[in-house]
Amino acid sequence: MLERHGFERIEHGNLVNTYLRSAFEEEGWPEAIDDPLPGVSGIDPYERLHDAVGRLNRAQKEASIRFERDGTGKRVLWRPGE
Repeated sequence: MLERHGFERIEHGNLVNTYLRSAFEEEGWPEAIDDPLPGVSGIDPYERLHDAVGRLNRAQKEASIRFERDGTGKRVLWRPGE
């Protein structure tokens, strides 16, 4: 499934990116998922998710898939890259 969405081109090694990728894969690649990241004391969950989505997009060698937040700061969406 990952290869179909271009994930074989994403550099691995970032634990937060792994949480996001794994959540989408485990749920069968729905259009959106709830924030799967564990809470961290003293860190705003909305900012944490914003930063995580940005890092995940930057980690891709090719933009074959893009991630974004849904506007609430509580869900992550994906779409084919351009």
